[in-house]
Amino acid sequence: MTSRRLWTLWSIALTATIAILLARLAPLEAVLAARGHGIVDLELAWTAQQFTEITTAWGAEGVTAARTQTLWDFAWIPSYALTLWASLKLSLRSATGTLARRGAQVAALIPVAAGCDVVENIALLLGLGDGPRAILAPLASAMATVKFAILLAAIVVLLACLIARLRRRPALTP
Repeated sequence: MTSRRLWTLWSIALTATIAILLARLAPLEAVLAARGHGIVDLELAWTAQQFTEITTAWGAEGVTAARTQTLWDFAWIPSYALTLWASLKLSLRSATGTLARRGAQVAALIPVAAGCDVVENIALLLGLGDGPRAILAPLASAMATVKFAILLAAIVVLLACLIARLRRRPALTP
C-alpha cells in the first residue's frame, strides 16, 4: 500500500474511532461508571457471579446502556483496528532489525484482536440477555484478555518505534 493511501486510511479510521468514542461510547460508559462499574469490568468478570453482580449494580438502565455500548462497539472495532494497524505500518517503515520483525508480527495480530472483540461482544450481549453466564462470562473475559494483550503489544511497538526514531534524530546544536 502506498504511503498516501496508508495515510488516508489512517486519517479516515482515526476520525471514525474518535467520533464513535466521543459521540457514543464515552457517554454510555459514563452511565455505567456512575453505577460503579464500567464495561471493562464486565468484559473481565470471568465468572457468572461477578457478571451478575455487575449487572445488578447497573440496574435496568445500566444494562440497557451496556447493550447499546456493545452494539456501538461493533462499529468501533474496524475503526480502531484499522487505525492501529495503519499506525503500526506507518511507524514500522523506518524500523529495522528485531523491532521491524516483531512489529510486523504484532501488526498481523490486529485482525485477531478485532476478531476476539467481536466474539467478546457476542458473549456479552448474550450474557446481558438470558444466555448461560457460566459459559459466556469466561468466554468474554478470555477474548477480552487476548484482545487487550495484542493491543498492549501494539502500543509497546508504537512507543518503541517513536523512541527509535527520536534516537536517530540529529541533536540540535545551539
